[in-house]
Amino acid sequence: MKRILSLVLVVAMVLSLSACGEEKTKIDGDDSEKIVVEHTGKKIKGEITAASVFSNGLAFVCLDGNKEKAYCIDKQGNIVFELENKIQPVFGEIYEKFINGYALVDGGICDINGKITYPQDVGATYFYGVALNGGYIVATKETADYSSSKNELGIMNTDFEWVLQPSEKLYNELSENLWTTSAQNTESFFANEIVYFDGCKKYLNVKTGEVSESVNIKFPSETWMCYTDNTFRNSNEEIMVNLSNLSNIESTGNNTYKNGKVPVIFRNQQAGKRFWTLVDEKGEFLFEPVEMVNFTEFMWSWIKFDGENTVFYDKPMKKLSSFNSKGELVGELSVDNLSTGYIEDGIILLVSGGMNSKKCHYYNADFSPLF
Repeated sequence: MKRILSLVLVVAMVLSLSACGEEKTKIDGDDSEKIVVEHTGKKIKGEITAASVFSNGLAFVCLDGNKEKAYCIDKQGNIVFELENKIQPVFGEIYEKFINGYALVDGGICDINGKITYPQDVGATYFYGVALNGGYIVATKETADYSSSKNELGIMNTDFEWVLQPSEKLYNELSENLWTTSAQNTESFFANEIVYFDGCKKYLNVKTGEVSESVNIKFPSETWMCYTDNTFRNSNEEIMVNLSNLSNIESTGNNTYKNGKVPVIFRNQQAGKRFWTLVDEKGEFLFEPVEMVNFTEFMWSWIKFDGENTVFYDKPMKKLSSFNSKGELVGELSVDNLSTGYIEDGIILLVSGGMNSKKCHYYNADFSPLF
């Protein structure tokens, strides 16, 4: 009996110790209830010299100038996994990001555990990330023999099963400028079971395989594009919101709708002042326009918006200001030598420094350090 009890205790201790090696953290995102990531229990150490925005609660970073190794981290700075020679930073920026728990990395699809599935592993040739938000992958397939070659296009799910069989017909109809369907491109999109291919200005229904040049569907406002005349138009170039008649409107800062709203900037030239507010999908103010005290020159400055938080950067004043969705100031930060900045997933990323000596910092929306 004592031997049995001792064995039970030993097994319990082993299980307890093994559980300490990896901890589970539920991450944010479109499917957050289903996305649970196990991190290693180790935190990043060193200076972040290249970074991506946070998406689905995860980001990619490189440390101490080493571009060959990238770390996937959570919002506490815990290392989820490492990648060798898979991420290519560009002047301190990493463009790979997770969408519904998957990221287009090194030409393959990377899951939240760091496993990369390449198209050649599953009978395809190239992957395109435009439809990852819907759980789909646009894939092409190239085959050839001594006398001929064939190019096909189809749709896979994230289990790498063909849900729309590849065909030459689809490839011939949709392959023009197909590179524009990358995950980073903002004009190609997936919504309502439709993939819009901006390169050829056509729509593909992933359920039926039907291709058309226009569709009678109202897509979410996140798919609308902002035009220089201060109108927002859908992919059929129909005007959905017209802000051009608003008095003293200056710009939307190249932002598009997120969560049904977009920031709008006004300039009262006579008073020498600027104001801003958020506008909904009907073109109505969500709050009375607020004066932009720390914003002196629009040309060299920028405005970033993630659907809830708005961040203004005034380059002449070297100052950042952050506002919530009610227009209330929540934080300010003075910066030197700032290259660019973003806010996504409620997290601010700032990239500063010279061309070959970048430094990256993450902040909460009030500019308190993330970790």
